Amino acid sequence: GESINIFQLFSHAHRLNTEFKIYKINQDDSDYKELIYISYDWEHPPIMKFDPPMYLNIRDGIEMEATYYNYTDEVVEFGLLSIDEMMISFGLYFPGEQLNSDEVDMLPNQLMLYPNFPNPFNPITTLRYDLPNDGLVNITIYDMMARKVKTLVNSSQTAGFKSVQWNATNERNEPVSTGLYLYTIQVGNFRQTRKMVLLK
Repeated sequence: GESINIFQLFSHAHRLNTEFKIYKINQDDSDYKELIYISYDWEHPPIMKFDPPMYLNIRDGIEMEATYYNYTDEVVEFGLLSIDEMMISFGLYFPGEQLNSDEVDMLPNQLMLYPNFPNPFNPITTLRYDLPNDGLVNITIYDMMARKVKTLVNSSQTAGFKSVQWNATNERNEPVSTGLYLYTIQVGNFRQTRKMVLLK
């Protein structure tokens, strides 16, 4: 019955869970379904932080999708016991309208490259970064032999909260193989590198 601003999401499931997804949906558009969270590890689910917060108006909602694999010879039931299976999402939010530029600092205060999401991924992942000042930005993917796989960004950009997607292809738009990859952001003298895992 009211709009909310979500700034954190995480999940809880039990040992037979192999994948936990949360989507943002909209009552007025049945085709709209945006993946906003994914976990492949029931024991160590990731915590997804949204900065700025993700806004949901009264027509928006979330939809959960969990995949389970019963490798035992027992009948599995859903419930609240430790021997049962379950799917629960937790969120931290505050109610009210979306913050505007008069209520929140709309520019980041430092240059930052965040962990990609989802990770592991197949085949698309999102790389988020904060750019406090206008500048020339280069974001490049490398394999573990330090060979360049693909340049995602190489252009002048204005300051702000940024993101770019990688669809697990090389410079010739050919699919790359399963494995560990590095991604690096270079802005002036600033350079930061993180790791990501492609699973097929």
